[in-house]
Amino acid sequence: MDVKRLYFNSLFFVYGFVLIICDNVPYIKYIYTINILIGVSYLVAFFLYKEKICFNLFFKLYLLFTIYAACSSFLSEDFFVSIKKSLTLALIFINILIIYNINSKYNNYLYLVYGVLLALCVNFLWLIGIIDLELAYKGWRFPGTVLQANNFVFILMFGLMMLIYLITIRRPSTHYIILLYCLFLILLYLVFFTASKAGLMISIALIILLLFLSLSHQNVPVFFSLIVFCYIVFYYTPLIEKLTTNSILDIEYTWINLLERIETFTSGMSSGAASTETSTGLRIKMLYDAFDMWSSSPIFGNGVAAFEIRYGHYSHNNIMELLVSFGLVGLILYYMLYAYLFFKIIKIKKTQTKTVFFIFLFFFIFFDQSIVSYADKFKILALLIIFLAIEETAMNYRVKEKK
Repeated sequence: MDVKRLYFNSLFFVYGFVLIICDNVPYIKYIYTINILIGVSYLVAFFLYKEKICFNLFFKLYLLFTIYAACSSFLSEDFFVSIKKSLTLALIFINILIIYNINSKYNNYLYLVYGVLLALCVNFLWLIGIIDLELAYKGWRFPGTVLQANNFVFILMFGLMMLIYLITIRRPSTHYIILLYCLFLILLYLVFFTASKAGLMISIALIILLLFLSLSHQNVPVFFSLIVFCYIVFYYTPLIEKLTTNSILDIEYTWINLLERIETFTSGMSSGAASTETSTGLRIKMLYDAFDMWSSSPIFGNGVAAFEIRYGHYSHNNIMELLVSFGLVGLILYYMLYAYLFFKIIKIKKTQTKTVFFIFLFFFIFFDQSIVSYADKFKILALLIIFLAIEETAMNYRVKEKK
C-alpha cells in the first residue's frame, strides 16, 4: 500500500470515528480539525498534481438544492439565521464532494464506515459502564455521544444497514463475518436503550432481512449460535449483574419506560388518539403547525429554517421541513437525490442485491418522518456512502459479466 493511500484511509477512519464520538460541545473542535485536514490534504494531494474533479449528477442535484436554499433566504423572516443555515448546506456540499473525489481515486469509503462502527462500539462500552467519556445528559433514554437519542438511533440504523451490506453483499471471510454478526447484536442492544419507536420498528425489519439473507448465504447457524452464546453469557454468568450495576443508565427503569412508551403509542394509534402518548402528540401538533406554514407559501416556501425561526425548534419531519422552508420546488429538488439512487439501483443485475438497496433507501425515507436530514452532516454523508456502495456494487457486477 502506497503512503498516500494509507494516509487517506487512516484519515477517513478517524473522520468516521470523530463524527460520532465528538459531535457534542466538549469535543466538537476535533470534527472541525479533521474536516480542515481532509480539505487541505485534498488540495495538496490533488490540485498540485492537477487531478480532475469528479462531479456527477448526484452532486449537480445537491448543488442545485444548495443554491436554491441560499436564494430562499430572501423569503425568510430572519435573513441572517437563514443565511447561516444556507452556509451549513454549502459546507456539507463541499465536504461530501471532497470525500467523493478522494474515494474516486482510492476507493476507501468503507474506512469511514469502519470508523463509525468503532465509535458505536465505544458507545456500547460507555453505556455498560466500562469506560467514562465524561459527557453529561438528562433523561432515561440513551442519547449516545451525539447527546440526542433520535439522531443517535439514525446512526445505529445506518450501522446496521452497512453491516448487512458487508455480510451479504461484500461477503468477507468466515472469521470476519462472525465479528460483523457480533457488531450487529451490539448495535441492536444500543437501539433498545434509545427507546426510539422508529428505531425499534426498523431494527425488527433489519433482523428479518438479515435472517433471510443469512439463510440464502448459509450463515444462519453462525447467527443463531452467537445469539445462544450471548444468552448463556448474559444469563448464566455474573456479567448481567455487573452490567446492570455499572451501566450509566438504570437499565430496569429504562426497560420499563420503553415498554410503556410502546404500549401507549400502539394503544393511542389503534384508538385514533395518538396524542395520549406525549412525544407522538407533540409531533402531530408540529405537523399541523408545519402544514399551516406551508399552506401560506406552497410553491417556494418561507425560506430556509422557517419553522425553526418561528417556533424555536425544527419540525421532526424532513418532508414537512422541506415544504415549509422551500415549498414543492425544494422538496422535489432534494428528493431527486433519492430518485437518482433509485435509478442507479435498478441498473444492478442481481435481484437480491437490488432488493437490499431498495430496502435501505426506503428506510432512509421512512426515517425522514421523524428526523430532519437535509441539513445534517452525518445524514448526508450516510446517503453518500449508500450511493458509493451502490456504485461499487454495480461496477463489480459489470466487471464479472465481462469476464
